[in-house]
Amino acid sequence: MQTLITTSELKKYTPTNYGLDPQVINGIIETAEVCYIKPCLGTDFYDELILQVNTNTLTPDNQTLMDNYLSFVLAWFVLSDGVTYMDTRIDNKGLNHNIDPATAQTASAGKTEEIKRDAKFKAEKWRKEMIDFLNTNIALYPLFRSSTECCCN
Repeated sequence: MQTLITTSELKKYTPTNYGLDPQVINGIIETAEVCYIKPCLGTDFYDELILQVNTNTLTPDNQTLMDNYLSFVLAWFVLSDGVTYMDTRIDNKGLNHNIDPATAQTASAGKTEEIKRDAKFKAEKWRKEMIDFLNTNIALYPLFRSSTECCCN
């Protein structure tokens, strides 16, 4: 699946490290887009953005949206959802934490929850600002359809 942001952009917009597993993160990016972005933007607008991002043909208005809002929204939702899985793998042996114990220590459950809450707060704040921006500039984004599925309407 093509996505609106890459693992590199996730690292740019959030305090993540350079050792993220792209296979894990790409799945989380895809899920975050479907759960948090597509319902807010509407399918037609989301599909337009996906096409433009992945063909390097963003209009100036859509580039502004990506640069000033959407990349931040998505990155923080990915961090919020992904923090649980960044040091955990699920395989035929069950859940495996701290994949390389020689180089890392697993955070406590309390610290993990604190990071998730903080990242979700930031994502929702950015999403509200994005929706406000889109509603204010609706003439520039004719495919945008504000939805009741987006908690920030």
